[in-house]
Amino acid sequence: MLVGDPDQLASVEAGAVLGDLVHRPPQHAAPSSPAIAAQAEPALADAPAPEQGEVDDRAALGNGVVRLRTVHRQGSDSSILPLAAAIRDGDAEEVLALLRAGDASVEFLETPDDEPDEATLAAVRADAVAAGERLVAAARAGDAAGALTALAQHRVMVAHRRGPAGRGRWAGQVEAWVEHATGQHATDSPWVPGRPLLVTTNDAEVGLYNGDTGVLVADGGSSSSGVVAVFGDPRAPLRVRTHRLPPVETVHAMTVHRAQGSQFDRVTLVLPPATSPLLTRELLYTAVTRAQTFVRVVGSEAAVRTAVTTAVHRASGLRAPLSGR
Repeated sequence: MLVGDPDQLASVEAGAVLGDLVHRPPQHAAPSSPAIAAQAEPALADAPAPEQGEVDDRAALGNGVVRLRTVHRQGSDSSILPLAAAIRDGDAEEVLALLRAGDASVEFLETPDDEPDEATLAAVRADAVAAGERLVAAARAGDAAGALTALAQHRVMVAHRRGPAGRGRWAGQVEAWVEHATGQHATDSPWVPGRPLLVTTNDAEVGLYNGDTGVLVADGGSSSSGVVAVFGDPRAPLRVRTHRLPPVETVHAMTVHRAQGSQFDRVTLVLPPATSPLLTRELLYTAVTRAQTFVRVVGSEAAVRTAVTTAVHRASGLRAPLSGR
């Protein structure tokens, strides 16, 4: 059984396996597996017929595919849901209309020249500082649950690692804002309470994997550095001594690729110029759907249009029917 969202960014390796399996032409008129039919068909008996452009779940069952449609990350009245649907459908006009509608859960800060103005920076700064102050205060107090909750309050996301709209520029900007607001300035030691962490290498022995995020909190135990790293669910944090950590980096901002599998209360997405080869429908959809209550898109109209209308095409060889099988 494979579980995932075929509309998000595909893996970094060749192909787009899940998307091709989901969207390939029907192989059978009905479920080929009696077990699938027994479990799924009763649930679809009273389902309404698909509207134009929608996937027919009954036909999809022939490929052993079931699409879960109830969203739990965002509320049913959130404008993030129709925005994500419009992005998925490649409807640039509807995406721009929703971004500009002024809803409380969606904001579009336009940068015609691809450079944020003072008002845009002030809006992003307000979210970054609010989350940063809460994070540092909890971390200094040794409050692991509070620090992890604050870590998920707001996140700046970007497409590129380098450049004016890249992770390096925005991570440095957010870090400077938070340091100024909290009085926590850079030291010779990287092990300071309140430092947000991003794991960059899998370490199954420790239980941490590439893309996991955590934070350093004050430790009253025997840790020689005076801090311990905490990760995961605030209700049951995973505590890792600094000497046991796999390679990590500071995560005041992150790429959308790294953000897959994560969720944040509020998200600020900074788009690169429309000429960027990384601007795709999948990238925009992935970023928008990381937000639980609010998403802010910073960029030009041209960048939004390019992203919505540019779908990734990466052949895995699984989409075409397999003759004779």
